[in-house]
Amino acid sequence: MSSAALFAARVRGVAVGAASGAAALPAHGMGGGHLPSTGPLVVLVGASAAIGLLTSARPSARLTTLVAYLVAGQFAAHLMMSTTAGHLHEFVPTPTMLGGHLLVAVVVGLAARTAEHLVRVAVASIRRLLRLVSAGARPISRVRFDTRSTPSRRRGVLSSGGGTRGPPRAASLA
Repeated sequence: MSSAALFAARVRGVAVGAASGAAALPAHGMGGGHLPSTGPLVVLVGASAAIGLLTSARPSARLTTLVAYLVAGQFAAHLMMSTTAGHLHEFVPTPTMLGGHLLVAVVVGLAARTAEHLVRVAVASIRRLLRLVSAGARPISRVRFDTRSTPSRRRGVLSSGGGTRGPPRAASLA
């Protein structure tokens, strides 16, 4: 894997991992659960990092793969928070909750895919720029002006239309 692809894969992994955990916290709260204490929160961060690591393992990922990783990450985080919070609220997801999670997964998947492409373009551009800079600046060749031909050109322009404009006097009287 090239360095640009590796860097882009890492950016994708961070985006997917962070979004998995970030989407699970408010969803858990809206589902009636309490925000986790520090112990379950550390486990949530670890689960999100694991999903991000799995996502970044491949050099490129299709949108469907990203959405699947995001849904799996949200599901794992929700399951983990439901079991470690000291209470088991009803785990059967409502259609609204499923739709919200799917919408978040698709939007974040599109954003991660776009960010990955932009990172690849930026890294490639920076590499080209660094190659040009490291090759050393070459002096620009001197521009030479031909001063001998300039006065003759000016003479032709200045002598071409010295008179008044319009038809000859005889043509204007007829």
